[in-house]
Amino acid sequence: MTFPKHYSIATGLYLAYHGIVNNDCADPVTGAKFNRARRTISILNGGSVTHIAYMDPFEVRVKNVLDYFDSPNKDGIPSLIALYLLDPDSQGHKYGPDDPRIIEAIAHIDRTIGLLI
Repeated sequence: MTFPKHYSIATGLYLAYHGIVNNDCADPVTGAKFNRARRTISILNGGSVTHIAYMDPFEVRVKNVLDYFDSPNKDGIPSLIALYLLDPDSQGHKYGPDDPRIIEAIAHIDRTIGLLI
């Protein structure tokens, strides 16, 4: 189920600890159902990997995120945007944790994240 899994990813809690057990939500007192559906975007996040997205430079992915916020249609702005930048993880797996390329990758990611701020 999507919502419980997203909530686990967002909070780091297992389903048994955050209590979201279904995509349908209800008031615990009245039993009235309500919808928490929101628009979300996942850019190169787990389950969203495509060859095309994988080939986009980090700066392009960040620009794609920022473009959503510049949308003239305010209803089109997602409530959650998941952006995965695979460095320095990929360098760590490829070269090991003590390789100088890890420091370079961290600096590059730091600059890229700076574009979001």
